[in-house]
Amino acid sequence: MNINFTLILQFAHFFVAYLLIRSLLVKPAMKVIEREHEEFDHLTHALEIGKKIIVEREREKQRRWEQCQVLFSQNIPGKKEKGIFHFEEVEMGRPALLSREQLVVHVHDLEKAIVEKVKHVR
Repeated sequence: MNINFTLILQFAHFFVAYLLIRSLLVKPAMKVIEREHEEFDHLTHALEIGKKIIVEREREKQRRWEQCQVLFSQNIPGKKEKGIFHFEEVEMGRPALLSREQLVVHVHDLEKAIVEKVKHVR
């Protein structure tokens, strides 16, 4: 077996080139790739947490809406016993005609209501 000095020198050059490429190119590239994977994992985790927060907020919003619906259904405003106008309900169509006395009473009630509403303006 004939081993030539150039063969040994080529092996040494190849080994040195391998070490240089590995230390100068491959290791930094692997570090960058690992850092990007860690950042991706971190962002994925943050996204999952954000989704959980959004789901929880939606549940809270739905729960509050349901509470409001219950509250509104329990506190439906009713008709006032005595309001400004004391007209009796009239069938749709032709309105009922009021007598002069009824008209005077309603105008007087309206006047009192308006005066009461604007008393604080004076």
